[in-house]
Amino acid sequence: MNPILEALQYPFMQQALAVALLLAVTCALLSCYIVHKGWALMG
Repeated sequence: MNPILEALQYPFMQQALAVALLLAVTCALLSCYIVHKGWALMG
C-alpha cells in the first residue's frame, strides 16, 4: 500500500487518477444508457 501512496504524491499521478476516474464514470453511465436504449455497437 505504501508504494501506491508514494506514487500519488506526484501531481501528474494525481491528475492521471482523476482523469481515469472521470473516464470510468462517463463510460459506465454511457454504457448503461446504450444498453437501456437497446442500441448495438457491434455487428
